[in-house]
Amino acid sequence: MYKIYLNITLQLLAATLTLPQAPFVDFLGLAIAIVSAILAIYLSINAAWLVFGSALIGWDASLLGYTG
Repeated sequence: MYKIYLNITLQLLAATLTLPQAPFVDFLGLAIAIVSAILAIYLSINAAWLVFGSALIGWDASLLGYTG
């Protein structure tokens, strides 16, 4: 089962890294993706919590003035 998660996560990571010209790929987005992948693989956290946590981090960053 972990092979499936790892395969999907690596595919998403490859897709994220091959879009450097896209304006939405920045340091914060890449950091969230890496941390989410680690949490999903090793702790088997539900994807809904990962999305919620990522949204919360992005919202906090925007409140603090992070523009990317």
